[in-house]
Amino acid sequence: MLGGDEPPECPRCAAETGTLERQVREDIAALGDLADTEPALAELAYALAAAVDRGSDENPIPPLAKELRATLKALTDAVAVRTAPDDDDEFGDLGDPE
Repeated sequence: MLGGDEPPECPRCAAETGTLERQVREDIAALGDLADTEPALAELAYALAAAVDRGSDENPIPPLAKELRATLKALTDAVAVRTAPDDDDEFGDLGDPE
């Protein structure tokens, strides 16, 4: 840039993140490191949350919210399966007589 001018900040970068998107990002960050398809699910969740925050007639909120719920469930289920302890006794207490 000439004369020390700074490039303009992109509108998307400068825009405030919406309340729902911020919360979704916090919730996903709390899941810890993501693996396999989990990062893609996280990105989809961020995009859906941002779309809900923006709201518009072209993208009604109810279907976006439904898809966001399904995406977050898929993500949390995937993390739960991946991080579950590897237990030989899949029924928990079969070795313990009552």
